[in-house]
Amino acid sequence: MKDPILHVSQEAPHTIAVKTKHETYTYCQLHNIITATTKQLEALKTSIVSFRAQDPLHSIIILWACLRAKKIFFPLNPTFPDDYIQGFLQQAGISHTTEIAPLINLDQIETSQHNANTTLSLDQLASIIATSGSSGTPKLAVHSLNNHLASAAASQDNIPLLPGDTWLLNLPLFHVSGLSIVFRCFQAGATISLDTNAPYTHSSVVPTQLQRLLSETNTPFLSSKYCLVGGASLPKSLQSLLPNSPQVFQTYGLTEMSSQVITNNSQLTSVDLWVDPNTQELYVKGESLFQGYLSNGLIRLPLNKKGYFNTKDRIEFKDGTFYYLGRKDRMIISGGENIQPEEIENLLLQHPDVTRAAVIGHPDQEFGERPIAFVECENLSTIQSQINNYLEALPKFKRPTHLLNMPNIGKFQKIPYNNLRSYAQNVM
Repeated sequence: MKDPILHVSQEAPHTIAVKTKHETYTYCQLHNIITATTKQLEALKTSIVSFRAQDPLHSIIILWACLRAKKIFFPLNPTFPDDYIQGFLQQAGISHTTEIAPLINLDQIETSQHNANTTLSLDQLASIIATSGSSGTPKLAVHSLNNHLASAAASQDNIPLLPGDTWLLNLPLFHVSGLSIVFRCFQAGATISLDTNAPYTHSSVVPTQLQRLLSETNTPFLSSKYCLVGGASLPKSLQSLLPNSPQVFQTYGLTEMSSQVITNNSQLTSVDLWVDPNTQELYVKGESLFQGYLSNGLIRLPLNKKGYFNTKDRIEFKDGTFYYLGRKDRMIISGGENIQPEEIENLLLQHPDVTRAAVIGHPDQEFGERPIAFVECENLSTIQSQINNYLEALPKFKRPTHLLNMPNIGKFQKIPYNNLRSYAQNVM
């Protein structure tokens, strides 16, 4: 297939590809920079380029240069400690991360590179993404180029993205949520914005970011067209504040499906769904399904006999509405009773002052585990009695034994429940 960046650089060379706080880069300029960077990558004696994704512009350039060089890009959270990153590298069978800044020359914008070899293969392995590991050990998910492009095309069917549109990139590129924005924009010939203060038409946020946007005045958000909200349930306090513009769509997705699966209660065209009627577990397959998990040099794709991947998420559709019930592997078993933490979290989020909530199982000598809850709010002590009244709607065995302030962990990402368990052991 023809490289989409090259295609736009030839058909509409002056279209803005990437906008930063201080600079703009046209598709023609970006193509030239990436072509020069590709030559640098081709000299590296590694098939996997692992790097700390600190500068989003650098990350965008490197990941696309990797596609052209037929190398796999592996962006890592730059805040991870060295020992943690070393564990990922061992899983991937590589020895070190690559310092990417020396490979990029942003002044390489005027050199004509249109004759460069930019043929891409849909089947080529493109990326390794570490799953969030919110409820277990992170895994390394491998995607092909076709997985990412199929997800982008399906998103386009749901939410139009056209040349002249701009998608704000304010999610990390070491997660599929941020990475998918890159593929959507370049496939559509649209603009990626790295400047939160500049106008944009599209955005993707988690609920905490949405709350911040709604509290601001004169924000570009209010003049945008579409906003995707994912990563967690949308608190009732935010639902009541949603403006007419932009159109805000709740979305459910996962790394293994290259991003979105269900958006605004609509199944994406790249996805085939099946829900187990007994367990309510969601199974998925389709063009955007990843290639498998990488470990010790081998890629393993765990599918059932019908070729479906078990998300381990429990869902239900009722009256045309999608309801996320929770993860099977987050279930708390307390005195023989099954407790789905998400049920309690959704109840906590009904309080207008609660912006985030998390429930985990905490060791208990008598019951094995008991639920404890963390909430994010201005002042927990002033609303604790009100929250307790909310919780009385639950059977007694489901009510959290402790209500704690949410620590500042993963504020703009999925809540890392394993970190909360460690935190709870230290404070209780």
